[in-house]
Amino acid sequence: MPSGRVVGRDGVLKEDREFITALARGLSVIEAFDRDHSKLTLSEVAARTNLSPATARRCLWTLEKLGYVGSEGREFMLRPKVLSLGATFLEAGRFEELIQPVLRDIVAEAGDSASLGVMEGDDVLYLANFSGKRYVRLTAGAGSRFPAYAVSIGRVLLAALSEEDLDAYLDRAEFHKLTPFTVTEKTRLRSLIEDVRQAGYVVVKDELETGLAAVAVPIRLRSGKVVAGLNCSGFNRGQDDENLIAGRLDVLRRGAERINEVLRQVPSLSASLETTVRPVAADS
Repeated sequence: MPSGRVVGRDGVLKEDREFITALARGLSVIEAFDRDHSKLTLSEVAARTNLSPATARRCLWTLEKLGYVGSEGREFMLRPKVLSLGATFLEAGRFEELIQPVLRDIVAEAGDSASLGVMEGDDVLYLANFSGKRYVRLTAGAGSRFPAYAVSIGRVLLAALSEEDLDAYLDRAEFHKLTPFTVTEKTRLRSLIEDVRQAGYVVVKDELETGLAAVAVPIRLRSGKVVAGLNCSGFNRGQDDENLIAGRLDVLRRGAERINEVLRQVPSLSASLETTVRPVAADS
């Protein structure tokens, strides 16, 4: 769980007096639930949030009273009201009106699925997705998270980091084989990320899911700062990188330009994406 500590001007770690620890704890309880942990016991919530059982119990009690958490016997689960927390962001950014048409057009021209994502901690957080083939398991819906090192959007976002931040990421992150083809060696990852910096795009195949291939490009503000990544993915039908690039890269670049125009139309969304949340020391 994030702590209320910040680094002062003198470089010393200090307590942040504006930080509301109770609020942070409650949000960490909500974030403890995911696809693989849709139901959790009190002890499991405590373990996943590094909270004491007593604190976890009070957070769950409060969230249940507010309608964000439900319970069945000894197990707790999220309730639909949690969706309202993210829906306000999507509504404020006019995603359905302005972003989804871009993704639909990319899919119509170039692939099975298209997504927009940002870096959140060491993961890619997907903000929007459109899939043209619902029977295909392209599981990158809004709110999905995947490790940055293994997905195309993650690679373009890692390529945009400074050397200092990239070094910190490579030292900090845990790398696991999601498929037999997932690149987990740090030296190899660094080389691939450098290739993305030079090319301005990336092709990733079979690393998140065997058979899945994706091409991604960065979304840049006028300042040149990369704030998001845009990809087009589908199940690879024996295509080599050259064919994937030929079929998708120009389409993605046009889509990126359209999204840049969206960011100019909705300054609040641009400002939101530009705000970088750096990982802070875990609270013990």
